[in-house]
Amino acid sequence: MLMTAKSELEKNQTLKEEITEDGKTVLEKLTSLLCLNNCSSNGNCINGLCVCNAMFGGEDCSISRTTAPSNISVPELGLCQSRKRSCKRTNVMGHFMPPDVWCNIQHFEILENNRSYTGPPTISKAVIKHSYMVSCEFANGRRKRSTPNTTVFADGYDIRLSNDGSNYGEVVTLIVYDEECYSCNTVNVTCTAIETCPLTRAEDTEAEKEQNGEKDENNIFLPFGVIAGLVVLGALIGLIVYKVKHKDIG
Repeated sequence: MLMTAKSELEKNQTLKEEITEDGKTVLEKLTSLLCLNNCSSNGNCINGLCVCNAMFGGEDCSISRTTAPSNISVPELGLCQSRKRSCKRTNVMGHFMPPDVWCNIQHFEILENNRSYTGPPTISKAVIKHSYMVSCEFANGRRKRSTPNTTVFADGYDIRLSNDGSNYGEVVTLIVYDEECYSCNTVNVTCTAIETCPLTRAEDTEAEKEQNGEKDENNIFLPFGVIAGLVVLGALIGLIVYKVKHKDIG
């Protein structure tokens, strides 16, 4: 209804040309009265659109910026396959209040039986795509595949968003994983290893090479040992024969 009224007013050329006492055209004066809910007294109506005060947002400036975004989601059910994408950032869908939205991101590693948080969360401004989509960037990869006692199956990120940089909302989780080596889900935030993982096969091949190398070394040393034994035996026989001959002569 308001948009229809505004459209009809803009068609009237006289309203665009006639100037009022305060220097505005009649059209500007009229459209300033057409904003939804009169901007809830939390902003100014300019050309039929609300320009909200600093701490308010929404179409009619009725939402306080202290209210965190809710019902947020990430693409692909929160699964990012590292062989298909770099997974350095993610889009987040929801209802946001430009110009500023903040990302609070907590990194963790998914292990065989649990997950381990790697440090405090990082906070940065989101890239605003539009009022219903922003993009959050992850800190540079901290990925370590394994330690002597643990194997890291995947990286995970708990993402929370804020409209004011202080009040953060619900968590949405994203998992970054190698889809040829692991199968993951964000419902219980777990991953399982896949037997056909090419990395596992490569590691097995390397182990086999090392074992074969050790066998080859043993096979090389074996002939040398036999030859050395025969030389020593021959020397002993020669010594015995020599002593026997000299004993007979004596």
